[in-house]
Amino acid sequence: MTFRKRARSWPVLLLLLLVGILPFGQALVAAIAPHYERVREFGAVMSVANQAAAMLSGHGSIDKIERRDGMTFYFWAGQCFVPATLEVLPDEGPPMAGSSTDYRATLGTVQCE
Repeated sequence: MTFRKRARSWPVLLLLLLVGILPFGQALVAAIAPHYERVREFGAVMSVANQAAAMLSGHGSIDKIERRDGMTFYFWAGQCFVPATLEVLPDEGPPMAGSSTDYRATLGTVQCE
């Protein structure tokens, strides 16, 4: 088969691929959706990272961020940590299917083990 014959078959292969994937499209998106939610949560946590670094500056620099339970993250510096708790912000408009959840992180006090 020459290159030209193969090049002409690409649209057909693409069409077959799309027809094969379309019935599973919603399942594929549903499988990806929780990852987007984790990214939004972590974005809220990172919005207070500079404040946490300032609170932990006497104990060293932040060397890890640990997720403890569903809505609490710990900023660690050596043997000390600052908890960051996520709060779900209320929707500003009417509830809509597929709308994203917004989060705000609040910092606790420095604790050492």
